[in-house]
Amino acid sequence: MTGGSFKGATAAEAEDTAGSAPPVGAADAMAAVAAFEAAKSDPTLAQAATAYFLEQIRLVDLQRIRLKQLLLKERLRTGLKICLALLVTLFGAFLAMLMIDAAGAKGMVVAGFSVPRSLAEHGITGDVLAQDLASRMTAISRFANLHSITQSEEARLDEPKSVRLAVASTGLSLDDAGRFLRKQLGQERGVTGDLREFGAVGEERIQLSVRMTGADPMVLEGALPDLDRVMQEAAERAFAEFDPATIVIYLDAKGRAAEALAAAERGAQLTSSRKVRANAYALWGAVDSDMSRSLKRAEIAIALDPSLMVGWWQGSIASARLGHSEAVLNYARHQVQSRLEDQLPALRAGYQRVLADGRKAIDLCQGDFQHLASDQSSLTETEAERLIGEAEIATHQHDRVLAAQKISLAEFAGSLNAKRLLRQRWAAAAESGDWAAARSFAQALVDAQNESPPGQKMTSDDQADLELMTVDQPQLALALAMSGDIEGAIALIAPTPLDCYLCVRIRARIAAASGDNSAADHWFAEAVRQAPSIPYAETEWGAVLLARSDMDRAISKFYAAHTVGPHFADPLKGWGDALAHQLRWKEAIAVYDEALTYAPNWAELRSALGEAVQHEDTHKESR
Repeated sequence: MTGGSFKGATAAEAEDTAGSAPPVGAADAMAAVAAFEAAKSDPTLAQAATAYFLEQIRLVDLQRIRLKQLLLKERLRTGLKICLALLVTLFGAFLAMLMIDAAGAKGMVVAGFSVPRSLAEHGITGDVLAQDLASRMTAISRFANLHSITQSEEARLDEPKSVRLAVASTGLSLDDAGRFLRKQLGQERGVTGDLREFGAVGEERIQLSVRMTGADPMVLEGALPDLDRVMQEAAERAFAEFDPATIVIYLDAKGRAAEALAAAERGAQLTSSRKVRANAYALWGAVDSDMSRSLKRAEIAIALDPSLMVGWWQGSIASARLGHSEAVLNYARHQVQSRLEDQLPALRAGYQRVLADGRKAIDLCQGDFQHLASDQSSLTETEAERLIGEAEIATHQHDRVLAAQKISLAEFAGSLNAKRLLRQRWAAAAESGDWAAARSFAQALVDAQNESPPGQKMTSDDQADLELMTVDQPQLALALAMSGDIEGAIALIAPTPLDCYLCVRIRARIAAASGDNSAADHWFAEAVRQAPSIPYAETEWGAVLLARSDMDRAISKFYAAHTVGPHFADPLKGWGDALAHQLRWKEAIAVYDEALTYAPNWAELRSALGEAVQHEDTHKESR
């Protein structure tokens, strides 16, 4: 085999043996054929051959069965591994879900109370007390949520569930595991307590002790029949510990103004985070009836965290009540620039509501009543409010027919504030020039406001009734002046605040109605100085100058008003009227056309446009 390979040698040996003996399989086959031939003539041999072949068939069947069993076992083993892997994966996912749920758990968890046997025998058991306390705290949360942009967490009972996971016969429940994880990872606060009875027979008294995680125990006492009052007080005090902001909203909505103000002050002093403290100061301002103090607290909130929307929002609200229109616009512009991600989680549900309110304030300040229609639609809560809001917009757009229809429907829609309806009737009468009716509605507003309880009135540093001085009395003064009672108008407008935009504008209009042009110009100039970004004073000033036939100055005022209120139809209408007086018909038509974009159903505007078109056509023919 020298010079050869292992492979070559093997092949040669195979060739040598091939001719010497048949393969084993071939020999068995040959023997079987021979045996079969021999068995044809030998019955004994045939019987033995048959037995042999049957045994071989049986052995083959056994081997086939054994092979199937082996394959089945292997498949079962593989399937078991897969099932175990799936179970482990599912258990891991379930555990992860429990942990995520636990980490996000918030609110109050009320566990069982202990009570004396004497009370338990009469149905006042620990479970009953726990359920009652949880229900009362949940009711507080829901009521406050209805009157606020915030969403507070609700209380719940710490009730065991029926689902159990048997682990080595421990009887461990999934609810037990969930409670453990919520306690370790969540932000839930547990509430427990006990009720005791003491005192002589017939003079039994009770003492309720309530303990909340992270707070000092609360102890309340009363006579046994006072249990309902004691439970309600306990629920409110426990809720105040848990959510010091929402309890302020709850108390204010319940008409408990003094308690709300005190709770708001406590909340502002207790909080540590700048953002939470900013929210507390804004809330403190919101429940304060003194608008000067309210505005200062809004400013503190803004200084603490200018990214928080509620400081700007409260600044806008307080400024509107004080009559500071330019400040309203400034605060509202910052309000609508706030970002959702910068807000406290509890405020995010009301984010769009606050944005819409800010846009509405901007629309009103700039006379953009078309945009106001869409912005206001997301703010109305009842059908009556929606209808009266649509009536207000129609009045601003000088659509008297639509305004009258909406006012009539609003009266029958229910749940409408009587003063708001009166104010809208005043506005509609004033817009149409029916000053006798306007005077009647304004007088009714003044009378209603004078009859309001002192606790329901907004005040400021120097005003005992801010709403009367900045809204109702100025409107009555204007109605008196326009219906000929100048002396009465002057007497009513005199005590109104000099930093109130509406008040100063009405001073100017009363002066103009009395023929005192110098005083009118003075007060209009003061109104423009106070609110240079608001178009109303210059629009009214332009109308007064137009009545004096001072066309160039009138046009300058209308143009200035249009610059700051580009979607306000009134300065465009006045501008067009001044151009028409100067026989500049083509220019007047262009301005009237633009005004119609913003007040499409203003009858006087359409009439003026038609007259201008006729004059322009005549002028063209004459050329």
